[in-house]
Amino acid sequence: PRALEPKRPVPAVSPDEPGAKRPRSPARPKPRLGVDQQALEGAYGADAQRAEKRRAIELHVRALEHAAACPGCERKACAKMAGYLRHAASCTQGAACLDCRRIDTLVQLHARRCTLDLCRVPGCVSLRERLRVESWKAALEG
Repeated sequence: PRALEPKRPVPAVSPDEPGAKRPRSPARPKPRLGVDQQALEGAYGADAQRAEKRRAIELHVRALEHAAACPGCERKACAKMAGYLRHAASCTQGAACLDCRRIDTLVQLHARRCTLDLCRVPGCVSLRERLRVESWKAALEG
């Protein structure tokens, strides 16, 4: 068996010969970042994440607006959002339903910037009216 055989010495090979392996240089330690640099990198990453999240939310609000006004097109996002709108209209769980809460959040985001008198997004007009009344009350109290 091989385990019992003594190890053969490896012949010395000049590093200049073809196929010779060069000795490894010692690993260099990575430079340590100062606290300020780490904070800056973390802040940049957080800013990038926030920007990406805002972009995703904006796309969802646009899909909501399109699906609410669309009679039915071939776009996958439209069909999916239309399905969520149908679900929200018929769901009996209300706030217990995650999909309904998400749609409600998108409708709120839409309603805050909507200026149409006859908006087709379900709940937009009534939500805008409620927000307007609440802002009047807050202005009168404060």
